[in-house]
Formats: sequence, structure tokens, C-alpha cells
Amino acid sequence: MPLLVVCLAAQDTDLLTLGELEALSAARCVLFEDPSHPLRPRLEAAGVECRALADEPGAGLDGWA
Repeated sequence: MPLLVVCLAAQDTDLLTLGELEALSAARCVLFEDPSHPLRPRLEAAGVECRALADEPGAGLDGWA
């Protein structure tokens, strides 16, 4: 899966579709523009590596979101 981009404000985590949540949970790494995003601890608890978005990621990053 190429880079997956999900635009989701911190207050809108309940708007994720089941497919989006499954894709994020299956990602090798999820980058967050806001490192304190409330979805981050949930993904980390599921074993997903999470990082702060420091630079524009390449669209070809396989398994990243």
C-alpha cells in the first residue's frame, strides 16, 4: 500500500471509517502532524510505530500513513 493520507482533526476521531481505522492499524508507521493527536496512543498500544511529521513524506512510502 502506498502512502495513506487521512485528514483528521483531533476532535474528529469518531469520524474515522472502519476501513480507515483498519488501514491505520495495519500501517508500518503513522506520521502525525500533531504529535499529541488522541489517536496516537491507541495506535501505539496496538503496536503501530508512530512519529511526528517532520518533513513532507514521499508518496511511495510503502505501508506508511
